[in-house]
Amino acid sequence: FKKAQSYSRDKLSFSIVTRVLDFATSTALLAGKGLPLIWNLSQSMTGAAPGGFLHGLYFSIALDVVSTIIDLPQSYYLSFVIEERHGFNKQTKKLFWTDVLKHFAL
Repeated sequence: FKKAQSYSRDKLSFSIVTRVLDFATSTALLAGKGLPLIWNLSQSMTGAAPGGFLHGLYFSIALDVVSTIIDLPQSYYLSFVIEERHGFNKQTKKLFWTDVLKHFAL
């Protein structure tokens, strides 16, 4: 029972830190003109008319890539530090990185 409480406490603490970091990242993207930068970059990649379907698709993909890269350290820490500390991690590092590559492929 104490083991479950300790795990829950660690996950809650990590969740709070993660949410603060997510908020800071979102604020930085909005206030720091990150979204317009990604929008313009995705438009230049397509060569299509701004606001078109292809432009929107590239923008969505670019946002997903940026979001995944930002979330990688948090996911890694959760799996290989917190869950491993409490004996819940059954994932190997090779499988973790394979999953990341599969995510990008999809």
